[in-house]
Amino acid sequence: RKDVGHTHVMSAHLAKYGQFGFEHGFMGVPVKGEFRGNDGRSRLNWFEGGTTIIKHPKHGTHEVHGLIRNKWHSLGAEGYYGAPTTDEFKGNDRGRSRLSWFAGPDGPRTIIWTPGIGTHEVRGRIRDTWHAFGGEGGVLGAPTSDEFTGQNGARVSRFERGLIIWTPSTGARAVFGALLANYSTRGWEGGDLGAPTSNEWRFRDGWGQDFQNGRLLFMDNGSYRTQVRTNPYVRSVRAEDVKHTYRKGCPVGPSNLRVVEMNHLGYDGRIKRGQLIVHRDTVGRVTRAFGSSQWESFPINRMSNPNVWRGQD
Repeated sequence: RKDVGHTHVMSAHLAKYGQFGFEHGFMGVPVKGEFRGNDGRSRLNWFEGGTTIIKHPKHGTHEVHGLIRNKWHSLGAEGYYGAPTTDEFKGNDRGRSRLSWFAGPDGPRTIIWTPGIGTHEVRGRIRDTWHAFGGEGGVLGAPTSDEFTGQNGARVSRFERGLIIWTPSTGARAVFGALLANYSTRGWEGGDLGAPTSNEWRFRDGWGQDFQNGRLLFMDNGSYRTQVRTNPYVRSVRAEDVKHTYRKGCPVGPSNLRVVEMNHLGYDGRIKRGQLIVHRDTVGRVTRAFGSSQWESFPINRMSNPNVWRGQD
């Protein structure tokens, strides 16, 4: 054509072009002859319909077009995001969404377009968990965000009906439904529960999910219950820890005391961090006793070093 000049489409690119109807299909005519990709390995052609055909020596020949192609380019195309491993295809949400899969440097990646939501990418361990829950056709639905940095260094992707949170120590876990409704009011992964350490599970009277600082339960009667992991941390006493509570001549000196920091359930139903000072010989018994009481959701108004009262018990 005179407006695009002479361009060439050859070999595997030509076969893929023909698969979609040559110049009479949605690709239209080629606007750039075959050229080397910016990953140094791929070969590409561009077409007037906003389509790329790309051949990769390992992943084969595929097309990327439309809003998915735009997203792919914005993320670095084959030079950073990775080459496509599929043509664009319909999602398993009754064909509502459109997807392409890519081979990223850290594993498979997905770019997905959904009407009314837009185009987003899902990758890594979060993608693995999303697929385990059925992908766009599952309980989470299609993504409503790209992956982003959450609180306390977590990586997060949001979906239509939930979210997936990944941290190095907890892996990628999904939160959705009634548990998500309560979790969101508590500050997500930066709140009192911390990041999820399990996906949700069913028990006799409701649904439960484990988090770094405790367990959240949603009962069949519509109520919530929090079981607390005390996560105790024990250290030696420093002079400032007993500034107002130790005087020379006291029968138990600071060297025989230990500071125990632990989680506990407040009267407001939130997990808080408190502190006790105990004799070193009682640390094990004290932490076990508080661990049992907190797992039974026994509330404690305040657990503070007596220094806050300047020694006035």
